[in-house]
Amino acid sequence: MKPILTVAIGDVDVHVHAHDNSSRAGVVSCWSYVTRGLARLGQTELVLTLRRGLVEAIEQAPREPIEYLTMVVAAARQGRRMLAGSVSELRSPGFLGGAQLQGVLHWPAPPVPGASEAPRLQLVALTTEELLAMREVGPARVLGLLARSTRYWPYPPWIDRERAGVVDRAAAAASVLGRTARRRVPGLTVVREGESIVTQLDEAASAKWPSIAAALDERQPIALLADYAAPEVADACLVWSPGQSGPEAVSAVPPSGERVAGGFLLLLPGQAQDGGQVVEDGFAVSLTAASRAALGEAWRRGGAARVAGASGLSLDWRAAPTRTSLN
Repeated sequence: MKPILTVAIGDVDVHVHAHDNSSRAGVVSCWSYVTRGLARLGQTELVLTLRRGLVEAIEQAPREPIEYLTMVVAAARQGRRMLAGSVSELRSPGFLGGAQLQGVLHWPAPPVPGASEAPRLQLVALTTEELLAMREVGPARVLGLLARSTRYWPYPPWIDRERAGVVDRAAAAASVLGRTARRRVPGLTVVREGESIVTQLDEAASAKWPSIAAALDERQPIALLADYAAPEVADACLVWSPGQSGPEAVSAVPPSGERVAGGFLLLLPGQAQDGGQVVEDGFAVSLTAASRAALGEAWRRGGAARVAGASGLSLDWRAAPTRTSLN
């Protein structure tokens, strides 16, 4: 499928594709602005997808995304890069005309219908409150709630200029994560498989982890904030908001429930017995002093470890990376 419009920004082209995304809530008509040529500047190619309004004709693709991408191209020429997992924040809300949108998360992009296959970063627009949540508890909670609000797995790639936020300050205050020490670990995934909590690091994270682990206090609780799991890693992801009566997850269609990802791994040392359970949109693992010490020793030498759950789920920390870094 050919683009409906191509705009040249110097030696970088932006191809605009009109297409539909099918969610459980219905069909979402979109424009996707796909760059070609940024890779020559050392920047991963980008895609900005805009939900088309009911009164907007297919040929009336807005110019605002082109203007934003023009600034991105200029930044790339100056050596400033957008990396996977990074966030760009604006001075005030109003991004692309969305009254509450104030920032952009750069996340690995799904394929764009009609565009060639290539590694790309999706520009995911965030509200002011979502930006705050990203800084506090990482990307998994926000992306999971966006997926739940749109009924689209793994997350909605489109920017809806009229949407409300999916998280607020009250959620942060009510969460267990607001009451414990936290450490963001890019490249970490935490997935329940059967009766085990399986944790894995990508190649880049594996190289850094032994030194990070050595600095952790084995006597203190710590929440390791994980990535939002990609479809090749999990087929569902836990979601949470205040007032929720029990565990919930967003999933692929049809859901299998065999691999359910969480947004964090909360380690609770000094307990009477070992065992894990679902807590909010992540997993908490109780550890005896001996199990926590053994886990720390395995981390420092870059090895695998398993803590059998005397009560609840077991913890399976796998040493070998299964995918490359997001970047």
